[in-house]
Amino acid sequence: MDDDATRTPAFRDPPGALHPAPEPADAPALKDVLGELGIGHIGAAIDARETTGDAAGLVGRHFSAFTPENAGKPESIQPAEGQFTFDRLDELLDFADRYSLTVYGHVLVWHSQTPAWFFRDGDRELTAGPADRALLKARMEAHIKAVADHLEARYPKGDSPIWAWDVVNETVADGATANPHNMRDSRWFQVLGEGYVDLAFHLARRYFPAAKLFINDYNTDLPQKRGDYLELIGALQSRGVPVDGVGHQVHTDVSRPVYWLEESIAAVSALDPNLLQAVTELDVSASTVNRGADLAGPSTDSYRPAFENGAETAAAVGYYYRDLFAMLRRNSRALASVTFGEQATPGAGCGPGRSAVRGSSRCRSMRICGPRRPTGESWTPRGCRPGQVMCPE
Repeated sequence: MDDDATRTPAFRDPPGALHPAPEPADAPALKDVLGELGIGHIGAAIDARETTGDAAGLVGRHFSAFTPENAGKPESIQPAEGQFTFDRLDELLDFADRYSLTVYGHVLVWHSQTPAWFFRDGDRELTAGPADRALLKARMEAHIKAVADHLEARYPKGDSPIWAWDVVNETVADGATANPHNMRDSRWFQVLGEGYVDLAFHLARRYFPAAKLFINDYNTDLPQKRGDYLELIGALQSRGVPVDGVGHQVHTDVSRPVYWLEESIAAVSALDPNLLQAVTELDVSASTVNRGADLAGPSTDSYRPAFENGAETAAAVGYYYRDLFAMLRRNSRALASVTFGEQATPGAGCGPGRSAVRGSSRCRSMRICGPRRPTGESWTPRGCRPGQVMCPE
């Protein structure tokens, strides 16, 4: 999930901008459409701005759950060592309590949006030496315990709405590394090695005994990363690490086949049918380039628009959601939760034929590769190479 600073600000709509049609009064709620299939938690990623006004009404109407987009991250809770600030998280928990919503906690251990002091001793960077390893392990435990202590004090009867936690987020790299399972060469890994994941889960089980504990990552539908992810999960299970569930972020785009995600869901079930699965940050982009949720990569604009006008964008994204929902229905028994993240396209305030660049206030012209047929993932538009849906730029 992106930091607040990277989210597209609101714009004043120019003449001719496309607006979504008003929601029909009899439109079914998402929580009912997916909930009737047995998916227990239907949520959205939110911050405080979604707890008031029309946004709060939409959350209450369509969702039975939410994920704190930023308020539960290490940099929000412990910006300086030993200085804990729970105001932002408490504001969202107040909202959950008021509307009887469940909460998917995000996130205890992550390489991003974690303060630099975690990995330093004064001005010195921590190393893999014994003393530094012990220091970082102690800091991990102190952070997880402080979160648990705060929630226990807030909910002394044990009725916290937080049913699950992303314990460790984005552990697997997008390509080959020298690390086991192609794990990301994060500061956590550099100091503690693969065992940092084990430790995080064991600590989470100690301090959150009633919560379901998830590992979470993006691009888990890509075949190579899927294999690395499953290999890591299997290794964790072989060591007795208490992983209850597997998260698929699903920051996807209209050129990515839906069946890839279906194959990943099936692969996790084949590894262990008792593992819970969750779609944790679902959004669909109209870009032909997708870095998932990787905040560690270059800050250069990677948005490559695929359509030449807003109507084409809306239609393509709509058809993609249709196919995606059909897949979720087929696999509902494997899914404990589906959470919708921020929408990447089209951008509010961009004129006709333009779309917001994710994480930017800029708009870009869009072009279409060829006439797109609504149903054909296997169909090749004019000018595209066989097996592609969108043209390369």
